[in-house]
Amino acid sequence: SSSGMWKSTNGGNTWSNILPQNIKDIEIKPNQSNTIYAASPNVFYYSNDGGNSFNTASGLPPTGGRIVIGVTPADDEYVYILSADDNYEMQGLYRSTNSGVSFNLRYSNDDIFDQSGQAWFDLAMCVSPTDPEMIFTGVLNVWKSTNGGNSFSQVNSWSDPGSPAYTHADIH
Repeated sequence: SSSGMWKSTNGGNTWSNILPQNIKDIEIKPNQSNTIYAASPNVFYYSNDGGNSFNTASGLPPTGGRIVIGVTPADDEYVYILSADDNYEMQGLYRSTNSGVSFNLRYSNDDIFDQSGQAWFDLAMCVSPTDPEMIFTGVLNVWKSTNGGNSFSQVNSWSDPGSPAYTHADIH
């Protein structure tokens, strides 16, 4: 929630705020439920002990406007971060190959946010469950990468309702 990440250890009878930040996205490491990934608008956190403590990663920008996280059981060491800058425009796609400890910039060349500044509202990413190199992102349009984010191709057209590839612009 905007007041933190909350955890219950008794089936929801009581809750503890384990990360008092404005949390926008949460993912669990595939096959390892004690590893939790969380993102505030501009900080990525990871926990390897079920949320008892959290660390921050290296290699990500020091500022930003919004972050979303992508993981995949195809390679549970991979963690992808799609980051918007303070103006909610494309900042970069980052990948960790060590479960979120450190990241490397994979992509920032073109604007897969369609120069919209709408990442405060529309921002999504998912990674294929069978191919760790296949990523889908979206703000207004949906974009696909088959090489771990080195390049992307557009797969739809939000601005052409008559096109077979049309989808509504707000990708969540």
